[in-house]
Order: sequence, then C-alpha cells, then structure tokens
Amino acid sequence: KRELVKIFGRFAGTTREGSGKEVTNWIHLDDIVGAIEFVRSHQLQGIYNLVDDQILTYQELLEKVFKQHNLPPLSWDSSVTKARPYNARVSNKKIIDAGYQLIHPQKIF
Repeated sequence: KRELVKIFGRFAGTTREGSGKEVTNWIHLDDIVGAIEFVRSHQLQGIYNLVDDQILTYQELLEKVFKQHNLPPLSWDSSVTKARPYNARVSNKKIIDAGYQLIHPQKIF
C-alpha cells in the first residue's frame, strides 16, 4: 500500500504530460517470491511473465492511490506527449496455466 504512495505521491496535485491512458503492469512482492519458488519447485523452463490480474491505466491507478490516501488529484496535459510512452500489456497466462495461483491477483490500495 505505502509503496505506491512512495512511488507516486510526489505527483499529487501536479499536472503530468500525456493522457494517463497507458496501461500499468504491477505485481506484489509476495507473488514475486511465490512465483520464483513455484518455478523452482516445478522445474519450469522458459520465460514467464509475472503481473497481477488487474489491468489499470496510469490515470486509474493514480486516482485510486491518491483517493485512498487523501491526496490531491493529478491533472493530465494531453497536449504534451511523453517522450517515452510505455503501453505494453503483459500477460500472466503462461504461469497461471502452469498452475501458479497469485497470492494478490489485484492491487492492494
């Protein structure tokens, strides 16, 4: 919970460039540790993406974080485009299909 405030709290009440419509990919630390142990104990090979099941845009994520922690909202300036837009949807389907069950399938605010 507090980690998201540490990361994004400084943006509260400010204006950010872009629209905030880029998707975010997050995972809880418990699931990182759990997935590593799962892959190790099942001797899985290959590349596995690890993200939670909840896909939010940056705008949705920051609105939830700021509201939960009573911080002023963020404004977006879509007239200014970001120099390095990030907008990659990552799927956890492969590791879920292998049998891993997320401890935290959705962000905790």
